[in-house]
Amino acid sequence: MSSFTNEDDFTELVRRHLGAVYHAALRRTGGRADLAEEVSQTVFTTLACKAPGLLHHPTLAGWLYLTTRHVAENTLRAEQRRRARELEAHRMSDIAPAEAEPEWQRIREELDGVMDELSERDREAILLRFFHGHAFEQIGAVCGLSEDAARKRVDRALEKLRERLRKKGVTSTAIALGTLLAGQSALAAPAGLAQTIAGTALAAQAAGAGAATAGIIQFMGVKTTFGIAAAGLAGLLFIPAAGIFVYERHEAQEANAAVVAAQRDYDAAEARLKQLQENVRAADQRAAELQAETERARVAAAAKPAPSQPASASPRNSALEAGLADGQKFMAAYPQARGMVLELGRAQVNRSFAAFYLYHPLTAAQREEIENQTALLWLNSIVATPRGINPSVTQLPDDQLQQILGKEGYQAYLDYDRVKPAYDIAVRLATVTGLTGSPLQPQQTEQVIAAIKQGSDAYRNGGALTNDSIDWGATSTQVKTVLTPAQWRAAEAVLLDLQFKQAVNQARGTTAPTASKAKS
Repeated sequence: MSSFTNEDDFTELVRRHLGAVYHAALRRTGGRADLAEEVSQTVFTTLACKAPGLLHHPTLAGWLYLTTRHVAENTLRAEQRRRARELEAHRMSDIAPAEAEPEWQRIREELDGVMDELSERDREAILLRFFHGHAFEQIGAVCGLSEDAARKRVDRALEKLRERLRKKGVTSTAIALGTLLAGQSALAAPAGLAQTIAGTALAAQAAGAGAATAGIIQFMGVKTTFGIAAAGLAGLLFIPAAGIFVYERHEAQEANAAVVAAQRDYDAAEARLKQLQENVRAADQRAAELQAETERARVAAAAKPAPSQPASASPRNSALEAGLADGQKFMAAYPQARGMVLELGRAQVNRSFAAFYLYHPLTAAQREEIENQTALLWLNSIVATPRGINPSVTQLPDDQLQQILGKEGYQAYLDYDRVKPAYDIAVRLATVTGLTGSPLQPQQTEQVIAAIKQGSDAYRNGGALTNDSIDWGATSTQVKTVLTPAQWRAAEAVLLDLQFKQAVNQARGTTAPTASKAKS
């Protein structure tokens, strides 16, 4: 941090921002250099006098822009009362030759009007980027954004500015407009004007606030990269005698706080990740121990003399009994798995009985009983094998189902189970057609199920319907007649997939050929 005299430090602040203020005033006063200087003087005098109340303003650039607008408007009204003459003759009197291009002239005439229409956030993004020449990293630090987010904010603000200019009859691409505006940050105010304005402003400030506020001003250069902010970026302009801390220091402190908070969140997330990794390692170790324990039990059991077994005992039954025993050991070692198995059992019931519930509504008590009994069946029939943990029985015995559903309900279930693949396929078609915005209607669903039944020789001969027993050529042709073109485009992929799987099974010799090949 460097210490300067009052005038030296304030002059440095004026020099940094005078170009943007002066040329904004120049545009708003129709190119009148004398009025632009007068407006600039008033703006910085106001800054010197009102600095204590400006601490919480979002950015210095935004405050200077708005103040320039108000002062310019007041100055023009006063000038028009004194002199009734056209201002157009003076518009370009002191503007640099680069601004004399026709496209810039058109933009210049409308620029400040459309800038006034932007939101404060968008306007400050334009000012910081194009009129003050800040890099995106600096803008992000001032606004509490990442560099990429700052870039996007500037791009959106530039597009809004371009659209408003288009409505005024000024057409330009966003790139061309950005190129023209970028030159504004390089525009300089007349030589010596900063020194004059600073001296006058400080004199006015001292006269208005008294000698006590005319003490030493300490000034620090703006360095708004995240790296410097994290290293302890300090403030830029303050007057100790008045207790004033203005703009850049406030913004830098906010950026620094944001970096510290982000680092704190990162450290917390990293700690949680390490804890999760430890949990995973502990679970893997426990699983390995359980597997080793199971293997030792099997080796010990193999070393014992085999007990005499009835002649009817088979290796398959012995393997199942061993798997059931291992399953019980697993459940005992992992009590938390019990709840998971119960939930899986209930989910399996909902999946298997979804269509049955739809076409044969049950009472809530019946559905709950089926789900609970099936989940318990899963839990008590868990088999542990090297390939995984699975139940050996997944569906309730017929007598239990009949007891829960009653005689008529059980008969309805048998009818449903006989054609269950047709309902499953109808559900798949309803799902894919629903995604197109043209879901199957109830009548269409019934017609699809009827077509699938009709396409199965096994079903027509009194047997159970299976996917491999369906003639998908004839079935697809029939289904196509009951669907709309949009529905058919979605459903065709499902039917082709079923046809392909049937062909693969036939090639493997796992199913008999159907009556004909598919014709869709």
